Amino acid sequence: MPRSALEPIGEAVYTALNVSAFTTLASGGVYDDPPQSVSYPFAWYTVREDDTEGTFGQIFKRCRVRVHCFSQYAGNQEAQQVINKAVDLIRGTTPSLTNHTAIQVLHEGSTSLPDELINGIKTKHIAADFVYTVAED
Repeated sequence: MPRSALEPIGEAVYTALNVSAFTTLASGGVYDDPPQSVSYPFAWYTVREDDTEGTFGQIFKRCRVRVHCFSQYAGNQEAQQVINKAVDLIRGTTPSLTNHTAIQVLHEGSTSLPDELINGIKTKHIAADFVYTVAED
């Protein structure tokens, strides 16, 4: 029976980003569900499975990860530095995954999204997109 890779990939993303090289830049923390009273800048990540493919009895999955940075710094530099570090820490890695084997981790690109007003404060939002290709063990 096929198993979802959502949880193991979410754990791998958190493990990759919850290191001092990253949390020094994203001092508000790394979350899959940010709290209401979060401090800035912070990172939030989402994971989704797109499809399942297989050959010779092997099940392959393509999972998409988006790492968001929200910053209230007056300019893009702070959010850009956080996203650049996320790319450095995730791209090309071979994470250890429960019940799955990582085959490839690619950075698809990064996007500056429109500024948002959060509690009346202009907030920068930049996101980086990754694709994890995994095989189910």
